[in-house]
Amino acid sequence: MSMKPRWNWVAWAGMATAIAGGTVFAGEIIKIPVTERKVAALPQGPAIEGPLPRPLLIVKLEERGKFPGSPTTSSFWVFDPAAPTQGLHKIFTGPGQGQYLRFITPLFGGYGVATGRLDKEKEPERDGPMFWFNPLDGTSGPSIDLDLWEEWRDAGWMVGEQIREEKDDRSIKRIVRYHPLKGIVRTLDLDFSYLNWLNHREALGVVTLQEGERVVLLNEAKAEYEIIGIPPTDYSPKVNQDRNFRISPAGKGCRDGIYAIQGFALWFLPKGGTWHPVIRDVHIVKTFGGMPPYLPARYVGNGRFAVTKTVKDKVAVPKSTPKEDRGFGAAEAVTMLIDGITGRIIKQTEPVIYSENPGTEIPDDWWSEEAKPKPESPKPEVVHDSLFQWHEKSRELRFADDQVVKLGKDDEHHESYDGRYTIIFQQCPRGGGKTKTKIPFRIIDGKTGRIDVAEVVSDYYEAWVEVRWQTLCAESPDPE
Repeated sequence: MSMKPRWNWVAWAGMATAIAGGTVFAGEIIKIPVTERKVAALPQGPAIEGPLPRPLLIVKLEERGKFPGSPTTSSFWVFDPAAPTQGLHKIFTGPGQGQYLRFITPLFGGYGVATGRLDKEKEPERDGPMFWFNPLDGTSGPSIDLDLWEEWRDAGWMVGEQIREEKDDRSIKRIVRYHPLKGIVRTLDLDFSYLNWLNHREALGVVTLQEGERVVLLNEAKAEYEIIGIPPTDYSPKVNQDRNFRISPAGKGCRDGIYAIQGFALWFLPKGGTWHPVIRDVHIVKTFGGMPPYLPARYVGNGRFAVTKTVKDKVAVPKSTPKEDRGFGAAEAVTMLIDGITGRIIKQTEPVIYSENPGTEIPDDWWSEEAKPKPESPKPEVVHDSLFQWHEKSRELRFADDQVVKLGKDDEHHESYDGRYTIIFQQCPRGGGKTKTKIPFRIIDGKTGRIDVAEVVSDYYEAWVEVRWQTLCAESPDPE
């Protein structure tokens, strides 16, 4: 499929003229006002016995009939390795497939912050607010007056976006910090119509100030920003909130300016200068996939860009393509090295065959020393010593001084985060005719060799099984 923008020369010329003198690289750092408020804090639950922290197993069963439209029911079950005599026990059940529970924090003394849909009387139609939930006994705590999107962690805080819809159907975002244990929400009082997170601390955004809309470089952790320039004149907060619009830094910290991708056109705003059209109406063909095609472009330093275009809409799929990928089709593309001020094509690679959307093929000597991607340092892994050894060929699990459990062809296993426990289960066990569906579980302690066996018997034709290991910790855990 091919898609081209509906640009016209008058609109492009008007953009260049209109923004020719309106760029400011002031370098001034501006503090953002922060609003702080209280929300529901951690509820007090019964004292937790046993070692902390430790894994806690949560199992969701979705029991359903044989035919579409048949009645279904969902239930949640819990197994605490520190209290094995309680077994795998049910804490919630409700009708339909729409019930779900997702924890977004550890369980502090039993309670964790969760999102989901839980209703014992009917199948929920939409997500409710965030809430505290204790899976040890199925106790639902107070709701939390907060809705976060794209959250992540930062030294005990959760950071994310809070979105509201405006009357003209555009979305406005504010950045929020939430500390679950303190019950504090801090909101940056600045409205963003566009955000491009560069990392978990910095973002390029478009905000509306007294002077009008401006592109700013945000430091979320310090609650401050620097004005970089103005967005292209045809920037629309309503239209440009999809993958076909993007503002990115040209160099680290916008050292050389910023650039914008609008549809199949690339614009460059050099530091201290004005917007320049780098290239427009780039021909891109996507051979397969439901998402629309997009323009591949990278800043390579020294005011230059690598931009890819399709040169042959369809070519034969290479014989070396894996069998499962041959249905994606193939096309041919080249990557161009382009001067960001003049739009002159300096160099061009040899054609490369691709499937789906083309990517950028950038020779090493196109990069400047400053812009050249640094080799990624391996991310520190959460290291734990697994007490299990899995042998794929024999489908055997070894543990606890060479004890062995053999898994059947339909069995799966899922290990706890600390490597001590694992659960063996079937993803979708089925009954047949008048036979009830048996849903078996084996929970193994890899240190002691203890195996706890549980079986749920269902009147439904089949069950879909999901398992999750959560972290049960103290009410005031250390940073780890």
